[in-house]
Amino acid sequence: MTSSKGKINFKAGIIASLVGGLIMAIPMGMMGSLPGIATMVGSDTAVVGFIVHMVISLIFGIAFSVFASMIKLNPAVIGLIFGVIIWVIGPLLLMPMLTGGAGACGTAACGTAEKSACGTVEKSACGTVKKSACGTVDKSACGTAAVTSNACGNPCAGGGASAMLLSLATHLLYGLITGVTFKMVARKTA
Repeated sequence: MTSSKGKINFKAGIIASLVGGLIMAIPMGMMGSLPGIATMVGSDTAVVGFIVHMVISLIFGIAFSVFASMIKLNPAVIGLIFGVIIWVIGPLLLMPMLTGGAGACGTAACGTAEKSACGTVEKSACGTVKKSACGTVDKSACGTAAVTSNACGNPCAGGGASAMLLSLATHLLYGLITGVTFKMVARKTA
């Protein structure tokens, strides 16, 4: 949805993605994902994770504005496509690089504590597990641990196919909300 002058509607994209980001933060907080996102900036708190998540949403809003101006489909469909794209870019590609080989809510770096959806997993040097809040934890290489026999699972990476589907579902929710909100805001600002 571009304006009548053919310009990209950045305002609509930013507002829409912030709304989508706020709503997406609810299941992320419930799943314990926000501390994992905070590891991108060297923290492990949910508040920092929320701030990082919202900054990412703001950046995605700019990208959504450009994407929506290039694709002439229903904004909800554009949002769903965008949700899949950012799911691939975020949890599957960037998060492992930015968190030292871990997914957004995956294992933390060697010698640090990790917060999961079920509690805290403390690790000492090179991934030795001290305690697990639910289920068992197997270590592999330094700084990585795979959660097994864990009903809670890891909401993003390391929790198997169901966790990855849950991550995809939250990104689709974000995209859908962003697309629908974008359409509403674009109409009011046109």
